[in-house]
Parts: sequence; structure tokens; C-alpha cells
Amino acid sequence: MRYPALVEVGGKDYGVAFPDLPGCVAMGCTLDEALVNAQDALQDWMNSMEEHGNPIPPPSALEDVEVPKGCALMSILVVREAPDQPSVRLNLVLDADVANTITSQARSRGMSRKNYIAWMMKTLARMGV
Repeated sequence: MRYPALVEVGGKDYGVAFPDLPGCVAMGCTLDEALVNAQDALQDWMNSMEEHGNPIPPPSALEDVEVPKGCALMSILVVREAPDQPSVRLNLVLDADVANTITSQARSRGMSRKNYIAWMMKTLARMGV
């Protein structure tokens, strides 16, 4: 499921608003950051609605969304977190430079390589890559 999102450039920052979801907004210094933050905001908004027993409205069709001047229309994928699931072992063979990059990036973020790879994949999925 994808929700329409209006992206606006404000100076050097980007803002994202969901016309179907009142109060669900996000910002970022780059477009990629704003879109990742928008996916997080979308998830948080839905979790809050569910916690309070409120219905989640269905997404509008993109062609039905009015786009204000200065905005671009995009759609953001809903990535729901699965309940605690068991881990699955994967055996991967990677080029040494890719493995070194994973190790370096994980260390710089204070993460294990496993957690870094999981975080990276979720981030890419949220961006629709």
C-alpha cells in the first residue's frame, strides 16, 4: 500500500505532508532524508491510530490529489514492522570492499554488521529503491 505525499522545498530543507493523514508530516535536509523520515512518520502515525482504536483511512488515488504550486507529488510505501520473528541465517559471499564498507559503516554507527545490514535494507525499502 502506498500513500500520496506532497513534497515541498523550503529553502535548503524538504518537507513532506500526507494529504490523507492529518498531522502526518516529516522534514529532511535532503530529499532522501525527508523521504526516509516521511516513511517513519507514516509508520508512527499508523501505530498511534491503531493504539487509540482509530481507523486508518485508505490512500487516495494519485490522480485525485490536488498538488499545490511549489510541491511535487510522490507516493510513500507503507512498510509495517513484523512482530518479533525468529532470525534466519543467510550465508553471503561479498567482495572484500563491500564487506569492508559494511564493517566500517556499522562501526561508525555503533551497530553490529547484522543490525547495520537490516537497517540499511529497511531504509532502502522505505525509499522505494
